[in-house]
Amino acid sequence: MLTTCLSACLFLPAPTPGVQAAEPLAPVAFLAGGIWRGTGIFPDGTPLNVEERYFWGPTRRILHFEAFSLASGERHLLYEGFVFFDVKRGRILQFNFKPGGEHTESEITSASAEGYEVRGEIAWSLIRYSGANEYLWEVRVKQNGEWKSVLHATYTRVQ
Repeated sequence: MLTTCLSACLFLPAPTPGVQAAEPLAPVAFLAGGIWRGTGIFPDGTPLNVEERYFWGPTRRILHFEAFSLASGERHLLYEGFVFFDVKRGRILQFNFKPGGEHTESEITSASAEGYEVRGEIAWSLIRYSGANEYLWEVRVKQNGEWKSVLHATYTRVQ
């Protein structure tokens, strides 16, 4: 995963509210139509073994996703959500919903041909494309006022 923002990062300009770019979800389109398997290790040694599915809504203005844990040998829903371009804010947003009803909101803060970053109040994800069917994911969380890396994972498209 990225440990710092790539020097080639393209920071998204502040678009004019009410104006939607021709392809506003281009930074995440790479994920669409795929089933991805993710593996990694948390700092406490707990393995990450997940499956994520990404699919377009009928108008291709919303990218839906589902994330399942495979760690126990059974598929168990971790969260689901969607990514969309908010015309009023002029930003790409991501909403995550857990099965119990908890939800979080985050925003894509930078994007380039190498990947993108998603920041929320409690987590900062850095996604770097490492091939046509693979990406690396780093998750950082705020601890004592500073962002600390807590997970590095590799995701591979399996379908």
